[in-house]
Amino acid sequence: MMSAVSDSRAASASRFQHIALFVLRVVVPLWIGAGAIGKLISFDPKTLPPPVLDAVLSVGSSLGVDLGTFVGATFRFFIGAELFAALTILIVPRFARLIAMSVLSLFCAILAILIAQQFAKGGFKGVWEGGCGCFGKTSLPAWLMFFIDALLLFAAIKAPRGGGAFKRSAVFGVAIAAVAFGIAYGRATPVIDTTAEPMVTPPDAVESSTWPSAPTSYSSLYFVKWKDAIGKRLVDIPVFLAMERPVPATLLKGPQLIVLYSETCEHCQTLFKKHFAVPSKIPVLRVAIPLSGDRPLPMSCAGCESTKFYAPKTGKAPEYMLGTPPMILKCQDGVITDVCTNVDDEAALARILELPTGAQSTAPSVTPPTVTPPTVTPPTTTKAWPAMPAQVQGFYIAEFANLVGSRLDANDFGVLIQKPPAKLNEGRWIVIYYRQDCDHCHELMMTHFTGALNVPTLAVAIPDADPNALLEMPCDTCALAQLIKGPNYVMQTPVVLSMQDGVVTCIVEDIEDMEKLEACIKGVK
Repeated sequence: MMSAVSDSRAASASRFQHIALFVLRVVVPLWIGAGAIGKLISFDPKTLPPPVLDAVLSVGSSLGVDLGTFVGATFRFFIGAELFAALTILIVPRFARLIAMSVLSLFCAILAILIAQQFAKGGFKGVWEGGCGCFGKTSLPAWLMFFIDALLLFAAIKAPRGGGAFKRSAVFGVAIAAVAFGIAYGRATPVIDTTAEPMVTPPDAVESSTWPSAPTSYSSLYFVKWKDAIGKRLVDIPVFLAMERPVPATLLKGPQLIVLYSETCEHCQTLFKKHFAVPSKIPVLRVAIPLSGDRPLPMSCAGCESTKFYAPKTGKAPEYMLGTPPMILKCQDGVITDVCTNVDDEAALARILELPTGAQSTAPSVTPPTVTPPTVTPPTTTKAWPAMPAQVQGFYIAEFANLVGSRLDANDFGVLIQKPPAKLNEGRWIVIYYRQDCDHCHELMMTHFTGALNVPTLAVAIPDADPNALLEMPCDTCALAQLIKGPNYVMQTPVVLSMQDGVVTCIVEDIEDMEKLEACIKGVK
């Protein structure tokens, strides 16, 4: 009986060891190798765990070397080390268990540090969500990565030791190291051609002179917060993609007025009779909102182009929660520059139609005074912003520590701003580098950059935010831009700096330092 029990335990232990051995020799190298290959393909240093990246940046800064070169070389070393570990575990049985336990133990230690940092910042919620977007897109949450690595480490510990002659195994190890590090250091540094689409397309420019084709499916609800629509492209606002085709060729070129109205709205009829009875000098597109109600009213709009939002002939139409019609939008090159949601506000109506305040004529404008919208290019500045380079690197490391006293347009993170404001080198400016999915960035702007601003402010987006986690832009009066798409940007956001005539006078990388932040915003030295 005892023999049978012993045999059963031995068989069970043997099966467990076989499973552990399979995990060690197959699953572990695939897991480590997948991470190495992902880093090799993306060549993005932000794929390193934040504690490791912080350590690399700290060492590079203390050595006084070029951070971009140092981070690139170190990143290649990590890729080579992971490739070496994966291939050795797969090919060399004698060293498989030792290397797997060493690498996985290191991974677990790094992840434990990261989890502790996340808990210190955000408690259990911070750990569960995995991050705030400050370093761009992240992979799996740290706690899940830790759980997987810990399971693999447990399997490696329980797996039997591998055999094989030491000398022969060592020769294989050297050969594998040569191959692994050869691949890592032989990988060409990415160079991105900025003359190729879509790299040079700025956020406030229309990518094409043609309107996008109709969507294959429509949302059940369209909602627009008009205050936040100013500065955005029409093609980036879903409701305008729901307009029936064709749309006027002028919609993406030059100035344009768009009137949103209901065919059963007496208020809309009055607006058209009063201000659109004769052709406008600015092209006008009127867009009907499909609302149920009485019979359609005649809408006289001389010289206007007409279309309407999508509504199926049968079945339920989308809900268009756009506000109470009529509403008027002014656009320039497909970008919304002004919105009037209350046509009874004479000042707002006169501004958007370029009418003298209180005008009663039916013509939209009779030699009116010129009203300069925020997006019109001002006169030539003291020093023009440099042109975008024809080629850019695969990644850039933010080096702001010694930027005070230097020109922003001489720094990579200044040169790579797409379509900066023409007066950015003139007078005092605040520049904020942020990510659209960064909680800390959103909190900063909600606290310090809402409402009327005393100093012109430029918000520069890092173009690596998670499109499924974008946050609303709280700064209504900020000029908006972004760094060119394509390169990977290694920087923690937000970063706030103040400039005078293009020269950086202060910079704040730690927004928790409220005294320094407020002094920088106020311009106190």
